[in-house]
Amino acid sequence: MSIFSEQIPRANETITFLPLFHTCKGHVAREHMRAQKLETADVCEVFNERITYLFYGRAAYKYGLLDQATNQLNLYPVCFAFDLDLIKDIKRIYPFDSGAMHHGLLKDFMDEKTVLADFEIEPDTRRISDIVLRFFDGNHFYLAAQPNGQPIDPLDFESKAFVEMTNAHVGSRADERRVTIEVQAGDTVPFASGVLKGMVVPIQYLESPFFQSFSQRPGFQVTTYMIDVWNPKQSFGVLAAAARQFTRTGGVYV
Repeated sequence: MSIFSEQIPRANETITFLPLFHTCKGHVAREHMRAQKLETADVCEVFNERITYLFYGRAAYKYGLLDQATNQLNLYPVCFAFDLDLIKDIKRIYPFDSGAMHHGLLKDFMDEKTVLADFEIEPDTRRISDIVLRFFDGNHFYLAAQPNGQPIDPLDFESKAFVEMTNAHVGSRADERRVTIEVQAGDTVPFASGVLKGMVVPIQYLESPFFQSFSQRPGFQVTTYMIDVWNPKQSFGVLAAAARQFTRTGGVYV
């Protein structure tokens, strides 16, 4: 158990879980759809193993998108949304992007002796409930990045750093993953048995017979976004808003 985990009491209270999102560009998304699973081939430089990164409730994304005008649909971001309750092989949970801390993007918020292991949470989905309830009182305030202001022990430096990161209104190289719970799964996440809840895609996907066939599964929800700006990197903000809409129409934005 990490220092941060010790600072979060078990609430013994459940919440309706938001989806877990995995975001990638269209070319990679098509590979996953053809394979009927997320499959990670690259070895993570932080943990030295193959890991699938999923983010709780937000379409958080590592920005490798083209920042130029183009209408190449394969370059635009796509979100896969998963049912947290059905994800198997959860390896680790962090309250924020582990890669950002590894690369020093969060150092302004914590002591130089603080290490990533200080924030690791037990791979138990109930601990996600505990984080949300301890710091935000519910999913709505978590998504709005509005901490609840509950008192924190002055010596709980890790909890104070977490709240300060959430409250920060200054320029930072750390993106929205700084305030997004990270769930690390194994190298493969299958789409079968209802694990994949739906997708957020450019509206042009609806014209694809392949996508039409792929999305014909019970309870599968498709939310679309327009790519009028014709710039993949700028379109990420539009996709993130569509992902928020996905959680609302799924009845879990509470």
